[in-house]
Amino acid sequence: MVTSRGCILNEILLEKIKQSVDAQISAKHVPGWVREFKEDCFKKLTKSAYPTADQEVFKFSKIPELDLESLEVEFEQKNVGLQETEKLLASLGYSHLIDLIESSSAVVIVTDGSVSEIINKAGSAVLIQNSFDDLPKSITETRLSDEPKFYDALCGCITKDLVYVSCGKNAEPIGCVTIVNLITASNCIVSPTVIIGANENSSIKVVEIFVSQNNNSFVLPVTLLNLGKNSRTSYVRFQLLSYENLFSGLQLSNHESGAELNTLQFSIGSSVCRMRIDSNLVGEGSVSELAAVSHGRYDQKLDLRTKQNHVGTRTESNMISATVLGGCAQSVTTGLVKMQNGSKKSKAIQSNKNLLVTSTAHAESIPNLDILENDVRCDHASSVGPINLEQLNFLESRGIEPTLAKKLIIKGFLNSVMDTVRPNALPVQAITAAKSIIRELPD
Repeated sequence: MVTSRGCILNEILLEKIKQSVDAQISAKHVPGWVREFKEDCFKKLTKSAYPTADQEVFKFSKIPELDLESLEVEFEQKNVGLQETEKLLASLGYSHLIDLIESSSAVVIVTDGSVSEIINKAGSAVLIQNSFDDLPKSITETRLSDEPKFYDALCGCITKDLVYVSCGKNAEPIGCVTIVNLITASNCIVSPTVIIGANENSSIKVVEIFVSQNNNSFVLPVTLLNLGKNSRTSYVRFQLLSYENLFSGLQLSNHESGAELNTLQFSIGSSVCRMRIDSNLVGEGSVSELAAVSHGRYDQKLDLRTKQNHVGTRTESNMISATVLGGCAQSVTTGLVKMQNGSKKSKAIQSNKNLLVTSTAHAESIPNLDILENDVRCDHASSVGPINLEQLNFLESRGIEPTLAKKLIIKGFLNSVMDTVRPNALPVQAITAAKSIIRELPD
């Protein structure tokens, strides 16, 4: 039986999950693969160990302390359209994201994990499907491992729908696909799922936005990227949830030969934000570029965990992150680079820097290297410190007020990561929106 904080997980929660699974697989028009997948997930959930802070992967995280028993997995579904979504973004001060949406070649609105609306201006260049469509066999045969992690099995049980975005072989659609995840349910567990398929020699750009307004749900998103030979994929995530939310996400990418992935993780929301980003660089010459920007205030807990798994020869990974912390906020950034046997001529770089705005903020930076092959190159660097007094004095000596000088240093610190993104590696509108949000950040 599943254990929670050293004891048996509340039977009430298991019963809630079981009822949710039963309701999903008994609904009309549900494909057979969905039924099989849900039943498989619940069976494995009951055999999975509940995570504890004693485990290395949760050593610095607050997620195992959450009271899952108090949350619901079944709730009334809303159907929110594009117009209402744009009104919400405007009310929250994210007008630049509206510009991004309107310039996108396709838009998907997902409300509490269920697809509400799909607007595809790209036509056949981009294929967008959900759980009830005739999906490719490679997707419908997806199964959990024999011993899945607790949250992986939980996500599989409660996921209401999935968004599958793909482009054909040799395709290069104009513009990007923007997926807006609206969290409207309160006191619930929500698990949006996105699968991105980039076929051989194709190019695709996807932006995913998470936004909510004053609710206290636990958001468990999953993003899977299957990158074909010589494909180029851009993926941007805006995590802009309200402070009351809790967030724990998984991003997993599998790279064939020559496949390139450019990722931007932009996070300023939720009281607890845990993000796990794994890249499996299997094919020769495959590449993973990751830029992460975070801003924490109050008593926010930020936890970024990355793994760059180099399997093929001449693979490359580059991870750079910047975190600003104020109030009593805490963060931990754990990066693992693993050079497997056979990864000759591969290269990996990790860089993590943290700026502490207050004396009560705290950051941990933990780079790890696991090298099992010769003839590889691995570099890592990390820093934690307060605002540079010389920079502050320089700005003040030129007539800039201390408060404004402090803001300029913070924004420059975060933009230093944004400026490392190669031109055209990510959607221009997404970079513009991210820099606009940085410019308007509070102290």
